[in-house]
Amino acid sequence: MKKVQDDPAETRRRAQELLSERQVESGLLGTEDGQKLLHELQVHQIELEMQNEELRRAEAEVQASLARYADLYDFAPVGYFTLAGDGTIRAVNLTGAALLGIERSRLDLRRFALFVADESRPAFNAFLAEVFEGRARAQCEVALLKEGNAPFFARIDATLSEEGRECRAVVTDITERKAREAEIERLNHLYIVLSQIDQAIVRALSPEEIFQSVCRIAVEFGHFRLAWIGSVDPDSGAVATMAAYPDEQGFPHAIRAGGCDVVQAAVTEGRPGVCNDILSSPSAAGCHSLALGSGIGSCAAFPIRSTGRVCCALCLHASQPGFFNSTEVDLLDEVTQDIAFALDKLEQEARRRQAEEDLRAGEERYRSLFENMREGLAYCKMLFENGEPRDFLYLAVNRAFEALTGLKDVAGRKVSEVIPGIQASNPEL
Repeated sequence: MKKVQDDPAETRRRAQELLSERQVESGLLGTEDGQKLLHELQVHQIELEMQNEELRRAEAEVQASLARYADLYDFAPVGYFTLAGDGTIRAVNLTGAALLGIERSRLDLRRFALFVADESRPAFNAFLAEVFEGRARAQCEVALLKEGNAPFFARIDATLSEEGRECRAVVTDITERKAREAEIERLNHLYIVLSQIDQAIVRALSPEEIFQSVCRIAVEFGHFRLAWIGSVDPDSGAVATMAAYPDEQGFPHAIRAGGCDVVQAAVTEGRPGVCNDILSSPSAAGCHSLALGSGIGSCAAFPIRSTGRVCCALCLHASQPGFFNSTEVDLLDEVTQDIAFALDKLEQEARRRQAEEDLRAGEERYRSLFENMREGLAYCKMLFENGEPRDFLYLAVNRAFEALTGLKDVAGRKVSEVIPGIQASNPEL
């Protein structure tokens, strides 16, 4: 901005130049003194005109500068508030008014605390008191109410004015940051759930133990409102609860697969089913009242497979709507894959134990038959030397063999040891 001309000598010089250019002629005063007086008056008039022009130019520049600063103030990306000691709004920019969803003219002299959510009001009151106690800078995070919209999260930074009667506050919308923090926290909980379930799976000795541990871990570490595992009766369509935590009567015991698309997707279609807003989703119409009565806002069901076939579903319920995004669904689907792997291992182990039991039972039957035969029977192994049979090794003999031959304790011994000279007397053997 240019400065107003303040050098009198320079102003007079320029005025005289302008006067000479105008070639002022006047016949009113013919004397020499009159001419001098006229000249002085004309120069003074031009000086005043020039000063007025400089003042108008300076005023225009000031107004333009004020307009620029007003634009910067009103259209800043954050809200600016001037608050009195009792929280009364003394001034606010357009961004601040937009954050609260109210015209700026309607905010004048209203209490800022009226726009603070109930749960955040104690923190805001403590923050305001801290500012007016003279702290150089104070900060708080609160939930603010926006007219006609859901609450949003904001950070308020404030400093006390020099006179100490009001403070300047900057309000920043941090809703997206809070959402990202909440998402990170949920993912951390789910990773803990995955780790805890993997540890429980290693120690579990039965599918029932796995199912109960999974439900408990999901609630205790994943902060779900309810977790349960169920299968569907193919005849009645009713959901049979195999495990649940906490173990409550009513929901989910009254759910029918045909009335819940989420369970239907997991159990009959073999894919994750998700309902992120139970209150408004048509897919959850069959269990609205049951879910809402249990404080549930969203739910998801994940198929659990055993030997490649869906055998049941893991159903998880969160208090807040919108819990299950793609990342959460992928992690929880990984949980059910780990459960399926554990079930297959348990099935293989059960089959192995059954095979061993069957083998032992077969051996017992063979041993009983072998021992109780009336005919003498010896189970032998042929021994070879240079490709030629040279001897027999008794592996097992029954009691009839011992009674008929009179040979005792021959198992594990060679025939040539038990019957010396048999090779010479019976070369054909």
